[in-house]
Amino acid sequence: MLIDTQAAADYIEQHGWATGNWKDIDGRVCATGAFIYTYPELFDIHGVMFTSATYERRARNREKLLKVLNTHCDGGDFLAWNDSRCASAEEAVAKLRSIPPFELEVL
Repeated sequence: MLIDTQAAADYIEQHGWATGNWKDIDGRVCATGAFIYTYPELFDIHGVMFTSATYERRARNREKLLKVLNTHCDGGDFLAWNDSRCASAEEAVAKLRSIPPFELEVL
C-alpha cells in the first residue's frame, strides 16, 4: 500500500501535534503517530486483527515506517527529533510534507 505522507501531515493539521506520545488525551499526535492513526489498518492499533501473522506484519510495518522516517531526519532518530528537536506543529507538518510516499504491507 502506498503511504501518502501528505495525509499524515494533514492529520496533524486537523488534530494537533504532540510530543512524548503517539496520541495524547486531547487527540493530538506526534509525527509518527500521524501515520499510525492515518493508516490504522496497517498497524492494527486497536488489536482487532490480532493473530501471529498480523502481529509480524504490524511489527514489520512499524519497523519500516521508522526506517523510512529516520532517513529523513537529522541525527537518524525520528522519534527523538519529534520529541526533542522539533519546535512546532508547523515544523512537523513541513517535515512530513518533505518525505516522498512509500510502500507498507497491508495486514
